[in-house]
Amino acid sequence: MLLHFDYDGVIADSMPQLLSLTRRAQQAVGFGRPPSTQDYATIEYLTFENHARCLGIPEARVQNFVSTIFDLQGAELWDVPVYPGIQPVLTALSLQHQIAIVTSSLTRVVWRSLSLQGLDSAVSAVFGGELGLSKAERIARSCAKRGIDPARTFMVGDTVGDIQQGRLAGARTVAVAWGFHPRLMLLSAAPDFIADQPQDLLTILSAHL
Repeated sequence: MLLHFDYDGVIADSMPQLLSLTRRAQQAVGFGRPPSTQDYATIEYLTFENHARCLGIPEARVQNFVSTIFDLQGAELWDVPVYPGIQPVLTALSLQHQIAIVTSSLTRVVWRSLSLQGLDSAVSAVFGGELGLSKAERIARSCAKRGIDPARTFMVGDTVGDIQQGRLAGARTVAVAWGFHPRLMLLSAAPDFIADQPQDLLTILSAHL
């Protein structure tokens, strides 16, 4: 079985690093307001492009904002902590299933971070934000590469956008309540399942795969 996971907010507790990146990028672009932690809790489809628009950055400068983030992120080690309990869950799931990550961050940065966390062997693919595709399109590409019906896959995410994109791709969805969006907001997106702690993923996925 193929499982899709968001990275930031699901596996990596990377809010401080992302906030620093987006603040520096906004300063470099010179338009809009500075990002805040509240942005991560309220923007439904949390991509760097949508964050730029929320900040009031002109449309003509949105890609400049995103490119600056990627440049800054690519130059850093990106040794971010993982959420407590997620590492053994991913390791256990990888013994029987393929795990692909669908993220707004750079593919190579996520691979490097996974390696530092000892999780690279648990993941079979990373589809990063530099591909210029929606998460639904990346899930579809991931499934097509493996000849798997999206209806037989899951998308595990921490934002309303993750749930919406997973559903758009035809996947079943699991919202995790330890990430960027609060539990009530996630429930408003009507995910198929909700996990309150990493161990819940084993219970949910084992019962429905």
